[in-house]
Amino acid sequence: MKVLLIIPPNSQEERYGNFSNIGTLYPPLGLAYLAAIAERDAEVKVLDSEAMNYNYSDIERLTKEFNPDLVGMQVYCTTLSRCYKTAEILKRINPTIKIVLGGAQATLEPEKTLSNKNIDFVIYGEGEISFSNLIKELKNKKNFFKIKGLVWKNKNKIVKNCPQEIIKNLDDLPLPARHLFPMERYHSSANLRGKKTLNIMTSRGCPYMCAYCAGSLIFGKTHRYHGTERVIQELKELKEKYHVDSIQFFDETFTANRQRVIELCDKMIKSKLNIEWSCFTRVNLVDKELLNKMKQAGCYLIFYGLESGSQRLLNLIRKGITLE
Repeated sequence: MKVLLIIPPNSQEERYGNFSNIGTLYPPLGLAYLAAIAERDAEVKVLDSEAMNYNYSDIERLTKEFNPDLVGMQVYCTTLSRCYKTAEILKRINPTIKIVLGGAQATLEPEKTLSNKNIDFVIYGEGEISFSNLIKELKNKKNFFKIKGLVWKNKNKIVKNCPQEIIKNLDDLPLPARHLFPMERYHSSANLRGKKTLNIMTSRGCPYMCAYCAGSLIFGKTHRYHGTERVIQELKELKEKYHVDSIQFFDETFTANRQRVIELCDKMIKSKLNIEWSCFTRVNLVDKELLNKMKQAGCYLIFYGLESGSQRLLNLIRKGITLE
């Protein structure tokens, strides 16, 4: 069984315009987690067209060389047309290749995303378990009815299976398969410190319900996080294997669990990682003691979501903060 994960062609110029040379280009952690899961049951290859400057002809050539059984792509509203174009090329190469889409856009509109004739499956919600089960069923019985979180075509009729339960213990997941990605090609934006900065996610979900955010549709209305030892293990790998001197925590709301952050910071200090880092959080989820602890552990920059200077608008979007 061969699995190919593709990031369709997209240039830094298209993403950032005149600021293309100082924009962020990180390995997509969602695909990296899926790749790690898929490696348990299949031979896996990743084509990051954005990092490698591949065009559609390159994708066609490299797909022919690898000859995959299943191709997966992560889709957003901005990349849907690129995924469809890639799928069209793949089906021309080999009509028997199965193509599955997942990610934010697939979760928001799974049936509509699947309506394209070249797409065989859509996975909605948190994808690791569903993706793993899809690989196993393609290898064996092909009983797609029992794969939770899957949308598929049964005799040209779209079938949406029941949702997959979220992963309660994130430590059950393997480390993201960064070794399958062109790690030497990635870089952070110009406003971040460090000669080599990479990203890491230590939690999933956010307990808040801001009206504009679709995060709860994918990760559920929860806040789950990796154990401290697991996070330290991943940080050490990033430092020793990929030579990072700076980290950007990609957690939606890094300080949602205050005690957990304190414990993690204490462990980072004790481990003498000497890594500077930044994170994302909310203005109502920090205090002086916590900020001091974070700084001691290497934090130098926090991105806060402000959204509006109007209390009326903050109330309308259910942000849950005050101007004060």
